[in-house]
Amino acid sequence: MLIDFHTHFFPEKIAARTMQILRERMAEINNIENLEDRTYPICTDATLEDTKRCMKRAGVDLNVLLPIATRDGQSDNVNNYAEMVNDGKNIISFGSVFPYQKDWEYVICDLADRGFKGIKLHPEGQQFDIDGKEGLRVIKKAVELGMLVVIHAGIDPGFEGKPHSSPLKFRHLMEETDGSHIIAAHLGGLMQWDDVEKYLVGTPINMDISYVSKVMDMEQYRRIIVNHGPEKILFASDCPWQNPEETLRDLRSVNLDEESMELITYKNAKRLLKI
Repeated sequence: MLIDFHTHFFPEKIAARTMQILRERMAEINNIENLEDRTYPICTDATLEDTKRCMKRAGVDLNVLLPIATRDGQSDNVNNYAEMVNDGKNIISFGSVFPYQKDWEYVICDLADRGFKGIKLHPEGQQFDIDGKEGLRVIKKAVELGMLVVIHAGIDPGFEGKPHSSPLKFRHLMEETDGSHIIAAHLGGLMQWDDVEKYLVGTPINMDISYVSKVMDMEQYRRIIVNHGPEKILFASDCPWQNPEETLRDLRSVNLDEESMELITYKNAKRLLKI
C-alpha cells in the first residue's frame, strides 16, 4: 500500500490560472528564466482528474489533499470544495482556516464537526508565525479537537524573507502543544535541514518528505529519517510540484530496511488518519 500525505489540486475553473501565478512568482523571486528547470516543473495540471491519473500511475492508493485558505473570506469556498472531493477511499481532504479571520475558532470547530481529520496551514502564504499569537491559537484549538495539523516548514521559494515556520519556531511551538498531532512538511524545514537536525530530530513531531529529495543532500535525507525515527516520517510528494513516482524512487535509493519503508509509505499515515 502507498499513501501520499501531501498533495494539491484545485477546482478545474481556477487550476490553470492558479498554477501560472504560483510558477511565475517563483521564477521572479528566484531569477529562473526557464520554468522547466528541474526544481519547478509540475507533474499534473493541478486538477482533480489529472491528479487521480498521476496517483494511479505511481501506485498511490490514497492521497491527502491539503488546501490552503490564503485570505479572509476564502475558507468557506476552500473547505466546501475539500468536502466535495473527500471520498474517504482514494482521497482524504484536510480543511484550512485563515489565521487572521475573526471566526477562526468557528471554522475549526465546524471542520471537526464535519468529520475533517485535519487542517493545512501555510505560514508563508498566510503570513503568520507558528509560534505567534495567531498561529498558536489555531494550532492549539485544532489539536484540542483531536485534529492533525500539517504545516509548511522552512523556506518557500515563492516567498521572500525569513520563514515564519523555521525549525526553531517549531521547537517553540512544541513547548505549547503536543507535537504528535503536528506534521512539519518538507522534512521539518525546506532548505533548513541543519537546523532540523539541531532543533527537531528526536522530538515527538511528525515530518513528511514532500519535495525535499529534489533539493537536498541524500545522505542528510537518510540521516534525518533514521535519527528522527521512521515511525514519525510520512511519504509525501507535494504533487504537482513533485511526482510521487520520483519521491518513491528517491526514498528507495537510501536503502532503508523493510520495516521502516512500510512505516513511512503507509503504516504511519493509517495510524494518524485512524483508517
